[in-house]
Amino acid sequence: MPSDFLCEHTPGKSRVPVRLGHDRGPDSLQAVLTRRQTELVDRAARLLLQALESTPAR
Repeated sequence: MPSDFLCEHTPGKSRVPVRLGHDRGPDSLQAVLTRRQTELVDRAARLLLQALESTPAR
């Protein structure tokens, strides 16, 4: 289950990883978007986080 969207920036690329919670075991990260444009990645992470926060809890 997704619990957070983050931003990760390096000199060559920027990435949006999602933190995934698991019933058994620790959380994990998985990249959902990789681009060179930091502004695009920042905006995507904000939009994904807003969508996650507006989703009713299960």
